[in-house]
Amino acid sequence: MNPNSKRLGGSIYLINISVHKDYQRQGIASAMMTNIINYYKTTMPEKQLSLNVEKSNTKAFNLYKKFGFSVIESDDEDYLMAHPALDNENDKK
Repeated sequence: MNPNSKRLGGSIYLINISVHKDYQRQGIASAMMTNIINYYKTTMPEKQLSLNVEKSNTKAFNLYKKFGFSVIESDDEDYLMAHPALDNENDKK
């Protein structure tokens, strides 16, 4: 994670969030996202979270949508997604 990213005017940029395929579908990615959001909600509440996801990675895209991320920009291969202001009531617990 890069808390000093220049993306979106200084967002916290999440890089390479992944779970080994042998351990997927066990709630690990959801637990990681919950912990990441809660950590930054308490330490840097003024910043947005952002990340890139490949358009072909529908599992990851759907996970990020579930946690309140939305598409800000896209190109041929990727979406740039951002989580709203971290004090937003829509955060998943």
